[in-house]
Amino acid sequence: NPATFARVGTVVSMTTSPLSTVATFSISGLDPGEHLIHASLVGFRKDPAGVARVTVSSAVSARADVIFRTLEARALFSVVTATPASPCACAADFNSIGIAMTAPDGSLRVISDITTLDGSDGASLTYFNSSFSFLTPSLPSGFHRFAFLDSATGARDEAVVGVTLGSTPTATIGLNASTVPVSGSVSFSGAARFLGDGFSVTVSSLPGILSQSSTTAYCFLGTTTPVTLDSLHVELIPIERLTTADPGDLLISTSANCADFVLSASSAAAGPALSAQAASIAADGSFSFAGVSPGVYRLRVPGELDGIAANGSEIAPFETLVRIATGAVVSVRLRGGSRVAGILRAPQGVAVDRSIGLSLRDSNGKNIAESVLVFNQEKTRAFAFDAVADGEYTLLTTDLGTRQTLTAKPI
Repeated sequence: NPATFARVGTVVSMTTSPLSTVATFSISGLDPGEHLIHASLVGFRKDPAGVARVTVSSAVSARADVIFRTLEARALFSVVTATPASPCACAADFNSIGIAMTAPDGSLRVISDITTLDGSDGASLTYFNSSFSFLTPSLPSGFHRFAFLDSATGARDEAVVGVTLGSTPTATIGLNASTVPVSGSVSFSGAARFLGDGFSVTVSSLPGILSQSSTTAYCFLGTTTPVTLDSLHVELIPIERLTTADPGDLLISTSANCADFVLSASSAAAGPALSAQAASIAADGSFSFAGVSPGVYRLRVPGELDGIAANGSEIAPFETLVRIATGAVVSVRLRGGSRVAGILRAPQGVAVDRSIGLSLRDSNGKNIAESVLVFNQEKTRAFAFDAVADGEYTLLTTDLGTRQTLTAKPI
């Protein structure tokens, strides 16, 4: 009681629960008037912080609820965007913005519509005409990487933030920079061979390749549902300044939901190209991207076109670095590719009865193609890799036996 400095208290017993727990308390014998309620719980913070005030009268009982939350770490972002044509300062202005959050343990959570996080696990968003503030859900202590992408404009930005229990570091994300259009044309020379069940089809034109190519559904940052593309398409993957990992393949969707999902640390380590943009290739070879943030990108065209990786690529994959500062026009020349073939020989006088893995690795150390050769007392086994792009490669062998006893010098 601040008027008399009288103090009375009680101990409240609470059960443990992974989500929440509730207990009641009662204090009697209080004088009428305003009282201050102090409460504490080790390992938790009071919400709101500070003392609570309650007015006690002799006519009715007074009620005071005390809420505790776990000590937590969060980050607060100020996200600046381009001003919408008709701003409402509401979620509808920003539902094209996605976020990918990489935790200290390497796991990755992807939310393709950031506005759906409002009110989830204490996260909150406050909207303005051309910006919003974003308080993250509770985070484990450590360094977190946040990648933002506006799928409506192509604008992107990223930040690495260190958080500790009880702290809320701040950062600013800029999605208001101008984006530029990128277009181009694709040409093809050589032949693409598609293997069927007991037959093969060889085509030598882009319309022919498109007619034989499969389709695949992918998840991209900023798209809540899978995007279906022909296997023959153009990819733009940003060279991200806050990660050293090489971007992997596009993330193939395994369900109808790309809105909110988590990748384990091992899956995220493969570097799925979530921030990539992809464009379909028309029969005349044309393609276009409406909005691309200035920067350095990998421009790729995959060589695996029938959706069956085991039978190898159908054309030589294409990859090059492009720097985009203003509107760009890109020419892409695809080829059927070359064949790398040879013979794997057993050591002199050794009967081999095991499987040997053979991989073709490019100059960046990435496996381009793999094969398993099964020896059953044979002295030699032939191998061949088709649709190999021009460049320098290394052939590596791996003894797949229970006890590794064979090796070969890489060539």
